[in-house]
Amino acid sequence: KKFWLTSYPIPDPTPKGRWSIKYGKYVQDAPSQEEKEKAAAAEFNIRALQVVFYSNYTFCITDGVGPSITLRGKWDIWGEERDLFWMQISRFGFGRDVSGSTYSEGQTLSHDDCKWYRGNIKNGNDNNDADADGGNVLVKGEVYLGKVTPYREALFMLKEAHDEDDDDDDELSSMP
Repeated sequence: KKFWLTSYPIPDPTPKGRWSIKYGKYVQDAPSQEEKEKAAAAEFNIRALQVVFYSNYTFCITDGVGPSITLRGKWDIWGEERDLFWMQISRFGFGRDVSGSTYSEGQTLSHDDCKWYRGNIKNGNDNNDADADGGNVLVKGEVYLGKVTPYREALFMLKEAHDEDDDDDDELSSMP
């Protein structure tokens, strides 16, 4: 199945401000012109990738990472209610000849590509009841960098992709 993976930076926590003796609570000072310009110029790095999940608990990312990069790794679903999702991109493996080997390819691979994702699986429909065929799948969670001491780098959302081409084929087949 194909999914869209969107990762975005963790929002900065809103500062408490400063304590005002006059008002007896925290107050926010009006931002200076320099702070406003700095906030306007700040980059908001959003990354969108198309992920294909396979039934042998591996995945492949080819769209969204660059012209010559293919990211691969392993994924799993666990928990008592099977509502937790985990996937990890592997940079190194045992090659194509070994069954179950996962590794990423590309000339511009870096340590920043070796990430892992952990999140909660939810029903993507507006109501909480899933359709007979399972409904849409939505996963929201966190992106981590590193293995020994993981660093929470970003947040992500994984949503099932629907091929628009399939809908067109159905319409054409129903025409007289």
